Formats: sequence, C-alpha cells, structure tokens
Amino acid sequence: MSSQKEKSVSQTIDAWLKRVAHPPSLDALKEIKTALYMYRNNQLVEGQIAKSLTAQDDEVMAAVEHYFFARSEVASGEYSENNMRVMIISYQLAKKMKLDMRHNANKPTTPPSELQKKWALLGAAHGEKDRVRENAFRRKRNQSTIEPPLFRLPPNFTGSYQNARLDKFRY
Repeated sequence: MSSQKEKSVSQTIDAWLKRVAHPPSLDALKEIKTALYMYRNNQLVEGQIAKSLTAQDDEVMAAVEHYFFARSEVASGEYSENNMRVMIISYQLAKKMKLDMRHNANKPTTPPSELQKKWALLGAAHGEKDRVRENAFRRKRNQSTIEPPLFRLPPNFTGSYQNARLDKFRY
C-alpha cells in the first residue's frame, strides 16, 4: 500500500471533517456521505465541490467515500460495527471474485483494494465511537438511544456476474 495514497486519503478525510463541527454530528456525516456518493457518481458538476475535498486518484476517492459511508451508517445505527465490518470484507472479497456489485449502473466499481478496506473498517470503528458519544448525549436529555439491528442486509446494488445482470439485487 502506497504511503502517498494513505496520506492522500487521510488529508482528504481531514479536509471534509474541517468543514463541520468537531465531533461531527450525525447529520454532518450523512451530508458528507451523500456529497461523496454524488461526486463519485458524476452527479455534481465542476465547481460544486471544492478541489481541496477531492483527489485525482479514484482509489483514494473510493477509500474516502467508503470511510464516510461506513462511519455514517454505523454512527446512525443503520448497521452495527460488526455488521459493517462483515459487509466491508465481503465486498472486497466479492470484487476479487469478479462479482460486479455496483450501485450505479453507469459506473463500474473500483478494483479490489486493501486501501479501501482499511479506511472503510476505520470508518466503521469511528462510527461506533460517534454512536456511543451520541447515545451519551441522548441519555442526558432523556431521549431514546440509537441501537443498530443485530444484522441487516447491505444496500441494493446493480451489476453483473458472468454475463448475468443483477439489477436491484439484494445480496
């Protein structure tokens, strides 16, 4: 794994986090996750996202997106940290097996990547810390806490496997 790519992922994540309060709110994490998904799926045009929030390398941007996806989903209780870890590892394994698991029919996934796996797993761990911290605040205000389901299936994807189309397939 290239130390330059690691540095680029770290710097890009830090740039996103500098735009929001520390620690980031659940809403801020969701907004970042959504903006990155839109950017990587060509739904934002030039100028709609600051250059300081992007990297030229698609593997780096995928790692940043995967970090914030995992962090946001775990922090909000959509998935438990363990559930997310299993999905991250399974996703990279499926890509190694040539299973096309894209979310956007018009954009292929990046190749399998230890960089993406590492940062996604870190995002899940940070998301769990965010969830625990949020729950502490909620308890002080006598509000209900965020409790993820024991297990939840991954989001829908569209793709193919050995010439078979898998549109809107839930794996």
